[in-house]
Amino acid sequence: MKKHLKSIVLLMLLVMVVASCTLDSALLENENVEGKSETNLSVATKGNASVVTVILYAQQDGRVYDIAPDNPAGYADYFAADAWTWSSRPGKVRSLLQFNLSSIASNKTITEAKLYLYSHPSIKHYSPSSTSTNAVHLYRVISPWSANTACWNNQPSISSYHSVQVPAAQYGYSSKNYVLDVTAMINDMYRYGNYGMMLKLDSENYYRRMYFASSECSQSSLRPRLVIKYK
Repeated sequence: MKKHLKSIVLLMLLVMVVASCTLDSALLENENVEGKSETNLSVATKGNASVVTVILYAQQDGRVYDIAPDNPAGYADYFAADAWTWSSRPGKVRSLLQFNLSSIASNKTITEAKLYLYSHPSIKHYSPSSTSTNAVHLYRVISPWSANTACWNNQPSISSYHSVQVPAAQYGYSSKNYVLDVTAMINDMYRYGNYGMMLKLDSENYYRRMYFASSECSQSSLRPRLVIKYK
């Protein structure tokens, strides 16, 4: 009788091990599930909670210039914050960027969001000195806009709440890429309305600038992307 019970216990343990291995294999197969062309999905499971990672590319981006305050700037291959002179005339540039968050269901919890910005391949950042820098902030946009119609005089409203500092690049001309923690800002967009973000210099006195590749950049690997983890 004891031998019979021992055999049954061993058989049950074997079944549990096989089931566990099957589950692990299924999870590994789901780690790189590709979604829509603008969204890549990855699923990892810890305990009873599934953490989903989505990679988003910009839905739209745009620029506004104070030297042509009523003229939409249209599409370009750069996403910039700039204070410069054009034909000896001082001017300022601010940029807008928006990602589509609709792939994330309304009842989820966003645990992490990181924005990847890559230096423009031909237009470099410029910082005038170590004390007067080209530092910028990303602000949450709180009113609608369109890349086709946005201009200086109708630029959308922004909020400084949960804004994100983009540290200054080195003195002079430089190329620098950034990975920014935008978790709090993206949570605000997710909860209260998603109109994207604005890139704006902390000091808009010329000469200083930050130039990143936009979603129109011919080098697709340099385009802005947003990596979000949620459960």
